[in-house]
Amino acid sequence: MLLWRATAGAQEDTTTAGDTARVAAMREVFAEMPQRIMPLMTRNNRLDCIDMIEGRVEAKVRNSVDQYVTLEVLNADYLRLQTSSSSTTEMKLLPYKGTQLIAMVQTVHTDHFDDSVIAFYDMQWQQQDVSLFYTEPQTDAYFHESHHAADSVSMARRAIADFHPTRMDLSAEECTLTITLQLGDMETTLRPVAEDSTQPMTMKWDSLHFTPFFR
Repeated sequence: MLLWRATAGAQEDTTTAGDTARVAAMREVFAEMPQRIMPLMTRNNRLDCIDMIEGRVEAKVRNSVDQYVTLEVLNADYLRLQTSSSSTTEMKLLPYKGTQLIAMVQTVHTDHFDDSVIAFYDMQWQQQDVSLFYTEPQTDAYFHESHHAADSVSMARRAIADFHPTRMDLSAEECTLTITLQLGDMETTLRPVAEDSTQPMTMKWDSLHFTPFFR
């Protein structure tokens, strides 16, 4: 294992001197993350991933149960990990009251749908109350005007209301969260109606809370 570099020297081609502190931030947060947050990934695993991605090679290691974990993206304030063949983890540093807040989205991928959960931590890795920073959208918020008959759209709404996992994606470039309604095993006749009548929702971080944002 190479020694972890806390400066941005290895990325001089993409980083200016004034950006060094920001670029180091996510690497530092990830490296020093308590193992209780991701119990199967050791600190050495994390440091190896940082070294490899900075060396522009595939950042793929075996965790403590001999499964592969891959650090796919690491930049100033964002990372994305493939934590198993069926799960991913994203982290984003958000500006918050003169300091930063860590948003973490963990997603399980199945054959029929993806299902995500979001959590927030302060910079000491103390978990925060999710409701302070994020309010789950109601099902109706995903629907827009549709050419389908009103009765069909209403039936699709009811079917989704019974079971509607969501996929969440943090942005690597912006302080946004995109939420996509998952249709799961919805019956064949209603699926085209639901697909045509719903759209992902983008929420923008306003320095205190994720709020709906329409471009």
